[in-house]
Amino acid sequence: MRTSVIKYRVADFLKRYPPFNEMSDLDLLDLAASGRVVFHESDEYVFQKDDSRGSVIWVIQQGRVHLLAGSNEDQQLRDILGEGDMLGLGRFLGNTSYRYSAKTASDVILYSIDAATFEAATKRNPAVSRYLAAHFSISERYAELNASESSTAGTIAHKAVTERSWLDASGPDGDSLRGYLVTVERGSSLRDAARRMKESNSDWLAATDNDGKPLGLLGHDILLDQIASNADLAGVTVDLVMNREFLTAPANCAISDYFLRMMGGRSTVLAITEDGTREKRLLGILDASRLSLFSGWNPALLAQEILQRGSLTDCGRLLDQSTAIVADALVDPASVDQSARIASELLDALSERMIRKAQLALASNGLEAPSLGHCWLTFGGSARRENFPFRQPDIGVVFADTTEQEALAARDYFSAVIESVAELFSGAGLPRSNGQTDPRCRSLAEWNEYLASRICNPIGHAVYATREVFDFRPLCGETAIAYKLQDLVIVALKASSSFIPVLANDTMSNLPPLTFFRGVVIELDGAMRETLDIEKTLLNPITDAARVFGYASMDLATTNTLKRLEHAVAAMPRGASVLLEAAEAFRIASYQVARVSRQSGVTSSLIEPSTLNRYDQRRLKTAFNAIQGLLELTATAFY
Repeated sequence: MRTSVIKYRVADFLKRYPPFNEMSDLDLLDLAASGRVVFHESDEYVFQKDDSRGSVIWVIQQGRVHLLAGSNEDQQLRDILGEGDMLGLGRFLGNTSYRYSAKTASDVILYSIDAATFEAATKRNPAVSRYLAAHFSISERYAELNASESSTAGTIAHKAVTERSWLDASGPDGDSLRGYLVTVERGSSLRDAARRMKESNSDWLAATDNDGKPLGLLGHDILLDQIASNADLAGVTVDLVMNREFLTAPANCAISDYFLRMMGGRSTVLAITEDGTREKRLLGILDASRLSLFSGWNPALLAQEILQRGSLTDCGRLLDQSTAIVADALVDPASVDQSARIASELLDALSERMIRKAQLALASNGLEAPSLGHCWLTFGGSARRENFPFRQPDIGVVFADTTEQEALAARDYFSAVIESVAELFSGAGLPRSNGQTDPRCRSLAEWNEYLASRICNPIGHAVYATREVFDFRPLCGETAIAYKLQDLVIVALKASSSFIPVLANDTMSNLPPLTFFRGVVIELDGAMRETLDIEKTLLNPITDAARVFGYASMDLATTNTLKRLEHAVAAMPRGASVLLEAAEAFRIASYQVARVSRQSGVTSSLIEPSTLNRYDQRRLKTAFNAIQGLLELTATAFY
């Protein structure tokens, strides 16, 4: 093979592709001068699996290269690389030999680059390190983070340059919390409390015991209620009117944790104590308005507004505001976890509001709610707290067992509520999905029979088609009924030997593609597509596999995919690296769906690879491999 060094021509080519486009001209010229131009004819090996690594890496200038796993007799295609792609990067993880074989699939021109020169340039540029990190699995990147700063592996995981989310904002420090703290002793008069609040210009006050532990909170709203309802406040003490069911939290939490604590408790105020409980000294009172000064957003107040507003127009506007809050938080895959939780709390609040509106409308037409204990449920993505971009939630109800006649009347009523809720959501800007259309309202016994029959005979009932119903959680109402249903499902799980294996086998129904190449998606069978359905081929396989792990551990309370994977790591340490990779793949795919939907203004999981930059393409290709590993682990562990 004829080789030569064409310094300026090589440098000019390199700067057209990441990560070289992040490098200085001087670094590019050094790289170009360090190597050679190499030509390979079609069907030649650049290197073979298990060969010792040399001192260079390669950039493809022209042609196509296949990465192959396995032996020469049984090779499987793992990736297709083209112009601008790099070969030999595994050395930066400390690998002394090649993991795959690289074989040309056409005539190929390569630029070889001295690896040491490239590594030196990488150390000088965090953006280059960020791009390279996207080539490696999350488990390998965890190893890099634990490596020493001076090691090559540690260099690859150098601090990434990412956009800042409001979730990352620092909350109030100790001095600020103390500035928010106004207290009175138990038994103090309401007039004294009002005077203290006015003098301190504070909206909140706490009653504490002799040790400084919080006993209750008093806000302006409570004072106004008392003034409006009592002609004489002389005998009214703080103890009689303060809120004793207040929320607590420890100091130094993330902004998002404070807001989520408020939203989950349907409140806009927290008592900050030394350990986050009522048994320790009060440090400060933090309300949502003050917290918003640090973040720029106030999702807790928005949730309260959603619950209280009456008109459909208001609900639509508040939904738009909810979308803006979450979109501003979701700036990269790392922000998916908290962004999805905030989105879920806002959607739950809106669901509760819509249910109440629907029931009031039915009552005005003479149709009253049955006097049966019941709990509203949410299913599928909303049950998993993974419904962002916002979609109309799939809701249902479980009601207490009763006579057949009363059960029939209850089903009619709750079906009417569900239908009305769907219309209200559509009016607020969330159209119906193409999924479940049959109202999910059953008695406890009926729900148990429905789910248990599918658990005992998963093949006969085609359980894969109804798998979303197995992700459910209480939304509002008498939650004890929902927890009873979970207990009954666990009884059925323990009696079935086939459900988990069938559920595990069904995870292979949706497989990730092989790779991207020249702006198209290459499927495992070699088919080419111009679009990628991220939900079908990336998110659904991970969700399906995580559900298997959750049900195998008899944990029905945990529905969130990332939480299920987290719990699976503890339950199956030998698969920890695969499970961590899958969690990262889920974040990457979720972020891309949100990004595409935000750009198009329409909720969609379809993406055109040609519109992605090479960094995002590289991250998604890493996700493909991670998902394939998760599905293989699930199949071997349970099937």
